[in-house]
Amino acid sequence: MVDNLPPILGKKRYHDLDALRAFAMLLGIALHGFLSFMPNPIWPGQDIDQPHWKVPSEIIQTMEQAGASVPKKYSPYQFALHAIHGFRMPLFFLISGFFTSMMWRQRGLSKLIDHRVRRILLPMIIALALVWPTMIAVGIFGGVKKAAITEINRGKDNPVQIAETIWEASQRGDIETIGGHIEDGADVNGQGKRLGITPLWWASLNGHNEAVEFLIEKGAKVNGRNKSGSTPLHGAAFLGQLQTAELLMASGADKNSKNKRGLTPRDIAESRLGEREKTFLIGFGIEFDEEKVNSGREKVANVFRKEAGAPEEQEEGDADIESVLKKFIYHVYYGKWRELPDFEEEFPALSKESESGIIDLKLAEKKDYFAMVFEGDLEIREAGRYIFKLGSDDGSRLYVNHGELINNDGQHAKKYKEGSIELEPGMARIRVEFFQGMGDKHLSLTMSGPGIDGLALSKDATGKDEGDFFKELIRGLEEKLGVLPGWAKAVSVIVAILYIGSVIPVFHHLWFLYYLAWLVAGFAIIAWLGRVFNLKPWPAWVIASPWRLLWLVPLTLSPQLFMVQGFGPETATGIIPWPPKLLYYSIFFGFGALCFGHDEFEDKVGGWWPWCFLFSIPVLFSGLACLETRNSLVEQGFADHRTAIAYTHIFLSLCAVLYTWLMIFGFIGFFRRFFVVENKRIRYISDSSYWLYLAHLTPMMAIQILISDWNYPHYVKFLLVCVVTTGVLLLMYEYVVRYTIIGTLLNGKRTREPPQA
Repeated sequence: MVDNLPPILGKKRYHDLDALRAFAMLLGIALHGFLSFMPNPIWPGQDIDQPHWKVPSEIIQTMEQAGASVPKKYSPYQFALHAIHGFRMPLFFLISGFFTSMMWRQRGLSKLIDHRVRRILLPMIIALALVWPTMIAVGIFGGVKKAAITEINRGKDNPVQIAETIWEASQRGDIETIGGHIEDGADVNGQGKRLGITPLWWASLNGHNEAVEFLIEKGAKVNGRNKSGSTPLHGAAFLGQLQTAELLMASGADKNSKNKRGLTPRDIAESRLGEREKTFLIGFGIEFDEEKVNSGREKVANVFRKEAGAPEEQEEGDADIESVLKKFIYHVYYGKWRELPDFEEEFPALSKESESGIIDLKLAEKKDYFAMVFEGDLEIREAGRYIFKLGSDDGSRLYVNHGELINNDGQHAKKYKEGSIELEPGMARIRVEFFQGMGDKHLSLTMSGPGIDGLALSKDATGKDEGDFFKELIRGLEEKLGVLPGWAKAVSVIVAILYIGSVIPVFHHLWFLYYLAWLVAGFAIIAWLGRVFNLKPWPAWVIASPWRLLWLVPLTLSPQLFMVQGFGPETATGIIPWPPKLLYYSIFFGFGALCFGHDEFEDKVGGWWPWCFLFSIPVLFSGLACLETRNSLVEQGFADHRTAIAYTHIFLSLCAVLYTWLMIFGFIGFFRRFFVVENKRIRYISDSSYWLYLAHLTPMMAIQILISDWNYPHYVKFLLVCVVTTGVLLLMYEYVVRYTIIGTLLNGKRTREPPQA
């Protein structure tokens, strides 16, 4: 691979690739400019004017007939973000690989490493030391301005501004501010523009009961809906606000109302807090205790069950449950099963009579791979129909008076089933069978009937440590995918550690320098091995052939399948490189490195650039439709649509990588066609692009925050943000950076040309 390549006869300046690399960098400024015009709670400069395109009905009908979900409205900025993000960084890394290979061939390995340390690692470290303090300052500036706007707008007659301030006051439960805005003409049922959320919903979500009562008294619709179709009762159930939920129901809230996802407040209360919900709460700065929220949800769910006449579920962690089963005996069996065994054929390892009268898995005295049978008499005082609810992880079965009532058998995560039976006064014989494989365990049994409401017959033993993130991770995976074998759980924990380390925002927008350093290090190792083992050069036809997509697309598809955040590659800003992402970018970097030194690359690659751009359009639209469809299916329930989700994700990933390569080859050909000749102005912009991208984010966010409430069209504000940011930084580049030690660090030494006579 190394010594057998043809010699380089002389240095050549690739003006087209220089300009293309700068283009990829500068697109990042536009991309970050889009973010304030999209629903993005973590971005500090959220603009009040967030436009949407109306999707033509013909497209919606066509896509729905094909089984794809398409929104009726779509943000033009979100569309542009996907279109740019889908190819920008892969293009940058490909060109970086090309120039890395060129420098190695011209200067040698040691000088390459020295150059990359000075041009990549040092600027990254210095920039990080400057970025974080300024970003924190911008965040404080945004918070102060937001508070100032709220105070200034109080008393003004602008209905949009008043609606926004009452919306924010409701989030805090600030009755005085709410009352003042209502007196000033605020719409008590107005929706916040960012997410279409009503004041009553915010107050209900945060459990501000006095504000809830006040808003209802002032005319807030207790069943009013947000843009998502959620009512205030959905909001109370979301954070497990028991008293708020009871207050809303007493005021006439509809317990059976469904949001646009088809979920009732009870559905929300009966589920645990999910990752998407946590992201929503964190994004809006809402503090929450996950265990407290889940406990509160269970209490709200019990209220709904009581209203519906269903048995309440015993809350985890309850202690000192009253003994209810008489003549209580249990048997323990040791072994490995995938379903409940025939206990008549098994010999118990342990049989005892217990005075506790409570079904308890701790009596097994074993963590994994066992089965149990519990038997006892239950006193029935009134004749009538009794409802039993059996929950288990893994399989279980309930017999009442020697007849099977509930079958909850098989290997599965925590799952509940109900059964009912008519019983007469006297003693009813209860028998519960259970088996445990490996991992979390759970067994609960409750009964409701005449004079009995959610009587607990068991003491739950989940087998998990409270607050253990990784145990919760495994439990969540098993709920979606089924019981995981031991090796899969270990792999899941390792993947979780890697992923968490990859997303903690250490490098922010400078992550690409960190990944580039890793790729250069990998290149250096391969170059050294190539010299040691005298590897042969890569055949030119492999990179120059028009059929190269037949190997590039499948190769890139493999890591793309592990990226689920959106369309195209993910952004991972943590200290631990995310392996799928590192592999993904290494493919582009490696391809670029292979291209250097082959005339075929300059003669053939990118020659069909108009067709590449043309074919990329339907691929992009198909990919975005798949993204909407997949996300919609996930919201409807992963377990019910896992097959459809899997196929949709595969097709989405295929569209993403095909779009990326088409755009890369399209732009290579386009820039080779129009920018191959040296142009001093283009060269100047190319030199400045590194500085512009490193320094742009803080001033851009500050300007976004400053003008976010200005009454100008969104496109004017977008252009203003980008032009002012770029203009100021270009002036700084000319007079503070280019001819100083900073410019030398970024681009090498530059000498100011003397003015012409």
